[in-house]
Amino acid sequence: MTPAQTADTPRTARREVETPASRIEITSPANESTIAMGPGNFTVSARAEPPLTGRETVVLFVDGQPLGAGQTTLSWFVEGAPRGPHDLVVQRIAGSGETVAISQPVRVYVLRPSIIGR
Repeated sequence: MTPAQTADTPRTARREVETPASRIEITSPANESTIAMGPGNFTVSARAEPPLTGRETVVLFVDGQPLGAGQTTLSWFVEGAPRGPHDLVVQRIAGSGETVAISQPVRVYVLRPSIIGR
């Protein structure tokens, strides 16, 4: 005890506030999905826990390249993806620009009609 404290002086306990870890995950399409024959268009959806707040944004990466700028909605429309496998990843970005979470990668396979043999 310090000289200013007495046995009756309440001690202030430090309380640590637990902040849940930020997470992001791709909910659709499922990993190893096949995008049916067509023009290579599909929708990607994600879920953020806890929900996005303030100035947080998310960015979808297709094969390591961002699909547009950061946005606050958790859905993207991918248009004209070429035939073959593609890896999808979503990054959660704080208002400061710091990446706070990265989703597990999801691989999709795009089937497109071929003009070979016609």
